[in-house]
Amino acid sequence: MEYVIKHGTGFSVEVGSPEEPEITRWTSWGNGDLQQSFMLHTPEGTLITDPVLPQQGEALKILKQRAGRVAAILSLSPLHERHISEAARRYRAPVYGPPSAKKTTKYGRKLNARYGAAQPLPGGVQAIESGDENGEIWLYWQTPKGKKVLINADTIYGQNEQGGMGGRNVSYWMQEKGIRLRATGTPSRTELRRRYERLDALDIDLILNGHNPLPLTNPKAAINEVLSKGTFEVHPSGVCTFMYLDFK
Repeated sequence: MEYVIKHGTGFSVEVGSPEEPEITRWTSWGNGDLQQSFMLHTPEGTLITDPVLPQQGEALKILKQRAGRVAAILSLSPLHERHISEAARRYRAPVYGPPSAKKTTKYGRKLNARYGAAQPLPGGVQAIESGDENGEIWLYWQTPKGKKVLINADTIYGQNEQGGMGGRNVSYWMQEKGIRLRATGTPSRTELRRRYERLDALDIDLILNGHNPLPLTNPKAAINEVLSKGTFEVHPSGVCTFMYLDFK
């Protein structure tokens, strides 16, 4: 795997090879959480998810080079507004966002199109509504070479292997060596299961999320294990609900 770090930004080829990347990950740190953005290199152009733009010129040049022709900026969640406006201006690309984001809000006014509109996303990428009340969208894509990937913002945390944190303390919700399913508000255990059991209809090799630095492999079996054996927990403030399980 190719990995380049420039001033708080790390670039790696998540799917494909350095010569023919299919998904490029870039990791940003220094703003609190580790933040993950992705470039999907489709035949119709690059799709950028939840971008966090580097602050240094050299890293911006690397990003521009790796992105190539940008077809769209994809905002997966209003909670991941990040740098969508700046990225749209820099790459002269439309911004797609969740259908639940109201046009009257500051966030909603930054969107050019909604997932689920008449025109499909470029490159055969499929948008799936997660069911979360904040409107988060899941992206499902079979890459040109056949890797089947699901990308989300905050609703599916976790990674199978330890590491990738760059020496940082691991936040509990990142669920290193496990899975944490997150829902906004206080849905019931039955409702959480209903939302995630829909993934059974998809063939998924990897799940990538907006914070964990490593992918979740063999994800469907792992998610089903969480749904059957995991701990159900409501945050004391009521802001969100979890189901989680550590892998043995």
